[in-house]
Parts: sequence; C-alpha cells; structure tokens
Amino acid sequence: MQEKKERRYKAGYIVRGCQAYTMNEKYIGSSKLAHFLIVKKGIMPETTPGQRICCIGFCKGEQKWYSWSQVYICGFGIGHIVRKGDSVTESEWSNEYLLKHPETENIKAGFVAKTLNDCRKLAVAFSESASQFF
Repeated sequence: MQEKKERRYKAGYIVRGCQAYTMNEKYIGSSKLAHFLIVKKGIMPETTPGQRICCIGFCKGEQKWYSWSQVYICGFGIGHIVRKGDSVTESEWSNEYLLKHPETENIKAGFVAKTLNDCRKLAVAFSESASQFF
C-alpha cells in the first residue's frame, strides 16, 4: 500500500494526493481550487456552521467575503444590495437554527451589507442556497 504524499504550502493549505485542506484539516476541494482561492484570489477558506467542506472565505485585500459552489463564486463587500430573486434570499434557515444562532437572519430583498459581518451573512446565505442544488 502506497502512502499519499502530503505537501504543506506557505500560502496556508495542505495537499494530499489531489485534495486540499486548510491547516486545521478542513476540506477545501481539489488542489486546483485551493490554489485558485488562496494564491490567486487571496481568499482564506473556512467552513460554515454544520458544514464539513469550506465554502466561504475572507479576502483581506479586497475586504470581501466570498462563497463558492461547484460552478459559481460570488463576492460580497460593504454596500452590497440584495435584489429580489438573488440566490441569497432563497436561503431559509429553520426556526431551530435561528434560535441557536440569533446573529443569523433570513435575508430579504433590499438588505444592504453595512459591515463585514453583514457580508459574511451574505456569503453563508449564498452557500446555503447553492448547496440545495448539489
């Protein structure tokens, strides 16, 4: 049995075989995806509550939160306005989840991101709505 090689990159991720992980062992995806997110875009991936796969991350240089799926990547910065029909409005957290996480709210059209925390909420909502399709 051959052991999978592990490479640790200074940029802040680990590659085993073709799969990439954060330094604290959270799954990012393919090594190509990790390189794109971390090296090319400057996004540090992280997981959302209840998820095992990194699907959101912060880009310090742009001061934006990003979320991605298998097909899309979307950035949210201060001043972002949610429009009717945006995928982030399709994220519906259960009442049980909202009770445990009062900082979270269901996002409605007209919502304006005024803080980086608001931007993170949008990234999480995008992640939740995208996961419904995959």
